[in-house]
Amino acid sequence: MSQTKHTPGPWEWQGYDLVGSDGFTIASVDFFGSADEADANGRLIKAAPAMLEALRSVAAYLDKEDSPALTAEVLAAIAAAEGK
Repeated sequence: MSQTKHTPGPWEWQGYDLVGSDGFTIASVDFFGSADEADANGRLIKAAPAMLEALRSVAAYLDKEDSPALTAEVLAAIAAAEGK
């Protein structure tokens, strides 16, 4: 699989700013609806690196299990996350 290009973890919340291990802001979550919705969006963003790594593991497993349709779907999600 390809080399990760995103800011390495851990990522931590400081208020509504998601900050990388280098101290720089990765994302800010603003909300015009509820604070619960902003929190949920923030959790999803923070989980992105772990989800990408899990998808890579799933793709490797599926490749061995000869499941081409599902492998293609997982690889498409990985490519989207990697900006391809």
